[in-house]
Amino acid sequence: ENGEKSVFAGMMTRLDKQSKYDEVTGLPTKNEFYSADISGFNGTIMLLGIDKFKRVINDFGYRYSEELLAKIVKKLCNMLKSEQKVYYFLNDKFIIILPNYSKKQTFELFDNIKSMAKYVETIDGNIIDFSVSASAIELIDNTLDNDSIIDRLDMTLTYVKSNDRGNIRFYSETIEGKQLRLETVKKELNESINNN
Repeated sequence: ENGEKSVFAGMMTRLDKQSKYDEVTGLPTKNEFYSADISGFNGTIMLLGIDKFKRVINDFGYRYSEELLAKIVKKLCNMLKSEQKVYYFLNDKFIIILPNYSKKQTFELFDNIKSMAKYVETIDGNIIDFSVSASAIELIDNTLDNDSIIDRLDMTLTYVKSNDRGNIRFYSETIEGKQLRLETVKKELNESINNN
């Protein structure tokens, strides 16, 4: 506890919830994103997810998966400009801050990330072909708090992974409405099952 390292299920983790950097990727964590001041921000913020990464963990184990994750992050960071920042969000997800980026530039960057993720070489020379999906939000003179941004990105990424895997979608009220309706139906179905 209190920031002590612990090995759990083969993955190196930190027990304190205020970790500044992820042990595997070396990236600042979502805690750092939540404490960042992005009021007045102009540009886009992307939530990038590696598709079916749990399958890689199941097929190859945690150590191998961590190696692959670190390689993907290194390649990703090499693609970005100095003013752009990447945060480790959770499991196989990353927050990418893109100051002064338009939707068009964000789509172009996502296409480059997709191409990069197709060929990740392991220590033993195997090539792993990854697929990525993403959500993004365009902000102009941002007034949203960081929690609201993450909620919208996470909801949109869930939508993309269910309906349009391997692509990027920008947050919209239409997607939010569809996701909220789906959650309502799931809740009502669970209640109906529980009540026979």
